[in-house]
Amino acid sequence: MTKQLHKTDTQRIKLEISLLMNTLNTTQLKITQLNRLIFKLEQLMVDIKNDDLLHTYRRTINLEIASAITELLDTKAIIFALYPNLIPQDPPSSFNHAFYKKYVQKNIPVKNWDNLNTLLTLYTPSKEDIQLSLFTKID
Repeated sequence: MTKQLHKTDTQRIKLEISLLMNTLNTTQLKITQLNRLIFKLEQLMVDIKNDDLLHTYRRTINLEIASAITELLDTKAIIFALYPNLIPQDPPSSFNHAFYKKYVQKNIPVKNWDNLNTLLTLYTPSKEDIQLSLFTKID
């Protein structure tokens, strides 16, 4: 009876390990797909430079692509924060995260669409700002 119980436990453990490995392989596949998306978008940014029709609007198009890449890199950063072993330390890209963040921040014309200073109002700390009061003491 004990041998049969031991055999059943061993089979259960093997099944759990197999399921875990499948999950890990599926997750690695998704991360590989994420890396491929980033690479393809980077290539698109470079290719637009040589496109006769799109060249005129390159700055606007590249801003949108850079914004998308920044979001994908943020996704990778979240995955890395949760499971660092899933994201390889060697960057597969010649570009880096800081480049996209700066590019997007530099090129988004906030002044053009924030006529009512909505952002300024939203992000200006006040005495009623509950989140701010968690970090600093306001007199």
